[in-house]
Amino acid sequence: MSIRAVIFDFDDTLVVEKASAEAAFLAACELARDKYGLDPQTLHETVRRTAHALWYASDMHPYCKEIGISSWEGLWAGFQGDEANLKNLRKFAPVYRIRAGSMP
Repeated sequence: MSIRAVIFDFDDTLVVEKASAEAAFLAACELARDKYGLDPQTLHETVRRTAHALWYASDMHPYCKEIGISSWEGLWAGFQGDEANLKNLRKFAPVYRIRAGSMP
């Protein structure tokens, strides 16, 4: 049997995801303006800044850094798998997401 294809997940190397991720996040912030009267740009900046600080202060950060998961990805990723650290991330993520959206 010969190799017919090799697939790599280069995460922003071949396909830049940042622009679409930013657009999706800003669109969600627009919904917050419509529903709660919040300024979308201020919400975006506050959540990103707070998420970054929480992420780097967490016990999960060393593992996430090792495997290349950023604070941004922590806001939406599912962390599927049976590995112990992934299970811990699944438990951590909901609290992290709430705190990222509620801290000044």
